[in-house]
Amino acid sequence: EADTVQMRELVQQTSTIQIVQTEGRPPKKYLLRFVMDGVVGINEDGSPRIGKEHLVEMVIHNDYPMSLPFIRFDTPIVHPNIFASGNVCMGWFRIPYELTDVCIHIAKMIDYQIYDLSSPADLRAADWAKTHSSLFPLAHWSLTGSTTDRKSVV
Repeated sequence: EADTVQMRELVQQTSTIQIVQTEGRPPKKYLLRFVMDGVVGINEDGSPRIGKEHLVEMVIHNDYPMSLPFIRFDTPIVHPNIFASGNVCMGWFRIPYELTDVCIHIAKMIDYQIYDLSSPADLRAADWAKTHSSLFPLAHWSLTGSTTDRKSVV
């Protein structure tokens, strides 16, 4: 129940993250909309195709919070740590965690503030990111709306 309250507070703090749908009480599944720039394709000249909305499914496991939720993009996304199927590789994450932390992490991934090139889920996206890192972050997204957050590259 505490996570449900925190998730509602999160979506009230920013127009970027929206809860589209939930299943369960308390919710065990969220469908989230991230309204922000994200790379949805790569043009032949290497320039990114930018999408403005991204749908993400987040399913909480029975052993929550000792394991991360299953996270999958339902809309196209190009990112080194997101498989072509849309499944997200979160990498290292502080456990236990809060669902709001996961949402903020996903937003920073979409913005290319966070990406790991050492063990990519999408080799093509990783190769592209290596040669286009000057484009990142895409919009300097942060929860507060400031443009001071910087990218994290491992």
